[in-house]
Amino acid sequence: MQPSHPPQRDTYWLTRFVLLRWMGFVYVVAFYVAARQLVPLVGEHGLTPAPLFQDEVRQDLGAHLEGGEMVRSPAPVWQAFFTEPSLFWFNCSDTMLRVIPWIGVALCAVATLALGLYPIAPSDIVPLLK
Repeated sequence: MQPSHPPQRDTYWLTRFVLLRWMGFVYVVAFYVAARQLVPLVGEHGLTPAPLFQDEVRQDLGAHLEGGEMVRSPAPVWQAFFTEPSLFWFNCSDTMLRVIPWIGVALCAVATLALGLYPIAPSDIVPLLK
């Protein structure tokens, strides 16, 4: 008589492996494209300078009716940050526009290459939250 083994559950490890690597690769490419094109497009001397856009957004956020007329005054940076979240509200220099995407490329590349080293399932995290 042969010992009976419980049926094994499907783990989908290969699908998970491929899908997560593919998503990581897509993010690496997206951040790389941003790193190459952000300054020429929205830098200080770009096609549509980000500081001018931010000034317009802050003006729109601070607009209010006063005596029946629309008055535009710039909203504080913190209000703009909570309404339209972005790190660039605090510093929108060309240097910042160059550095942030390259940090994204590096973090995504590390995550893409290291995702399989320490696989953590959501069921492993739930006991830690209790």
